[in-house]
Amino acid sequence: MNLYEKYGLAHRVPEYTRDPFEAPAWLRYARTVCFDGYSPPVYPDIKHFDAERLVQIALALGADTLRFQPVGYWAYYPSAAFRVHPDLDGRDLMAEVAAACRPAGLHLYCYCPYAHPHMELGWTDDHPEYADWICRNPDGTPRGVNLHYGSAERHVVHRMGDTYRAAIRTIVEEYCAHDIDGVYFDAPCGQPMYNEFCFCDTCRRNFKDFCGMDIDRLADPDDREALLAWFHWTQKVTQEDLLDFRAIIHGSGKFMLCHNGCTWDGKALRQQYRIPEGFMVEFSTQTYQRIVHGLMGASMARPAKKLAQMYLGSYDVKNFNEPSHSGRWVVSNTNLEDGDEIRMEGW
Repeated sequence: MNLYEKYGLAHRVPEYTRDPFEAPAWLRYARTVCFDGYSPPVYPDIKHFDAERLVQIALALGADTLRFQPVGYWAYYPSAAFRVHPDLDGRDLMAEVAAACRPAGLHLYCYCPYAHPHMELGWTDDHPEYADWICRNPDGTPRGVNLHYGSAERHVVHRMGDTYRAAIRTIVEEYCAHDIDGVYFDAPCGQPMYNEFCFCDTCRRNFKDFCGMDIDRLADPDDREALLAWFHWTQKVTQEDLLDFRAIIHGSGKFMLCHNGCTWDGKALRQQYRIPEGFMVEFSTQTYQRIVHGLMGASMARPAKKLAQMYLGSYDVKNFNEPSHSGRWVVSNTNLEDGDEIRMEGW
């Protein structure tokens, strides 16, 4: 029996059955402006948020699509699952943005967090209903993380727990009840890093059920068998969550996107980019190095005050002995673990 069979994973590379949903044609060529929820005028000055002004700015920037963040450190709509901003005062910013986007002809999809740290240290002392969301150390004490986007120190949230997994499904359903085009998930990476191990009672029970091991073995960094079992378990949970999210979203007639920036290192769910309609690569070492190399070459023209341009387009993929392509502005990501090629048109 190999490790994949031992830990209940039928295939080394999972085959994701495509459902009948088809993403709208405009998504392939979207010009998207991303608006986050970690700074004013959403957090902490929600009273100054103006959906009409946001839409006008996005249009002035040449966008035809807006990515809005209805959940950051708080929910900015009346959520039944996520803590609601104390100054919301009955408003629903997701609905306000949708109402402003439609008459302006602006497409809209919304950012959904995936185990982001959002609760200030000690906050659950007065809100015990969220205590199960917190990542625990081996001794049961809650774990904190230093500064998330320059804000106060916050608790690490573990997404492996039953309570959180149920809540995030409720949040997805709440999103899909709004007049939006799609839902975007940030970094479903499978919690691969050591500082994200969780030793809460739920994780103890579920990890034991999955592999038969005591989760305390993860406290030993040299216990490779336990570490491998953790990776397989988190990948299994990631796959279940993303497929459930997709079923909810597609069932509502909306599309699904993901951020896959942290998932090319081999420790996260393999081929998870095949589940959504598309994804964003926030950082890629290979693309970064190609751009920096080009800019370094262009910089040689500066002392002589000469014009320098750098080309990234369909011609560039020929450097990797690939055929030319009919589509223009195609960038090839050549570091995929299964050898398949992903092309991002419109970049």
